[in-house]
Amino acid sequence: MNKLFFASTALVLAGAPFAAQAQDWTVKGNIAGSVGTTENVLASAANETSDTVYGLSGKVVLGTESDGGSFSAFASADLTHYADVDDENADDYAFGANGAIKFDGGSVFAGASHALNTEDRRKITARRDTRNPTEFTVDSFDAGFRTRLGAVAFSARVDYVTSDYEDGRHRITNALIDQDSRDRGTWTETFRITGSPDADVSVFGEVAFTQVDYDLAPPAAIHNRDSEGYTASVGATFDITDQITGEISAGWSGRSFDSPTFDDVSDLVIDGSLTITPSSETTLVLSASRGFEESTVVLSPITVSTAVGFTVTHDITPDFQVAAYVSQSWDDHENRDRQDTTGGAGVSVAFKVAPNAEITGAYDFSTQDSEGIHGVPGYDDGRLTVGFKIGF
Repeated sequence: MNKLFFASTALVLAGAPFAAQAQDWTVKGNIAGSVGTTENVLASAANETSDTVYGLSGKVVLGTESDGGSFSAFASADLTHYADVDDENADDYAFGANGAIKFDGGSVFAGASHALNTEDRRKITARRDTRNPTEFTVDSFDAGFRTRLGAVAFSARVDYVTSDYEDGRHRITNALIDQDSRDRGTWTETFRITGSPDADVSVFGEVAFTQVDYDLAPPAAIHNRDSEGYTASVGATFDITDQITGEISAGWSGRSFDSPTFDDVSDLVIDGSLTITPSSETTLVLSASRGFEESTVVLSPITVSTAVGFTVTHDITPDFQVAAYVSQSWDDHENRDRQDTTGGAGVSVAFKVAPNAEITGAYDFSTQDSEGIHGVPGYDDGRLTVGFKIGF
């Protein structure tokens, strides 16, 4: 299966440039820099440490498209350095490519990417007791096809993602923290049928199957986290008016585990976003989601995660934009008496000083609380940032 999947990915990626060679290649990208402050570097409940944070990021995308297909490749870097607490420095990067070959009535597509990431200690899944934030690599591959028969469209795709976490050292005792138990590979096969009963509305049904295989099993790990699951949902994509667009879906998801210690889990899943544009200067976006996430809590097989958010953007002038957001998420850890609540809010401004250049400023506040017998200390953190962004 792996060989067939990787071979199909390589075939499309290799063939896509030739299918798209009728068009010129384009190069787009951006570079951004920032300086800011944080009130709570380690996202700790006590002994909060503040610091100055410097950031530099950039991305470049090479692409081409024609009637025969498309191809694009990208590379990005995201550097974060602290003035005093340099153990928190992060030098992340990513690169990848994707392509498609078009045929009459559809297309075949594939893509692949590699990334080095650093865990944000404010995330609920991150380790906060390590001397350095945890680095992990993510390799992803996808392949599939889309086709249409009259008013009905059908798509099928397969995704494979591997996550590999680096070991760490305890901040106080310097003891080795083995994180190999978090390493895993995830297969997801997704099938979707879409119909368009109305010019402004498309309805769809989707079924996805997931298999999660962890690298370690007992006795090397405390328990076996391997699982298999499904998600079946229905939804709609709509353009009600020029001012209201969005997509919403709802369904049911189930997960069974190889370990007899864990009971099967099933629950309601939702995913939706609504964009409202009351005027050409103002945009409002509402979002909501509910689904399963892999858990890092000992003796908990999975987390049921629910999130809602609201963002508003307003152009005061063509060159001056302000924005604000509010978000809230709830994470309920199965098999453990622990419920985490994470909130966020912020405001930002962007002033365009040239067609492809802008100066930015933002304030973000995040907070987290944990309840239950197995709850953990929460945190509050405020971050003020100013910077620039140049596109090309």
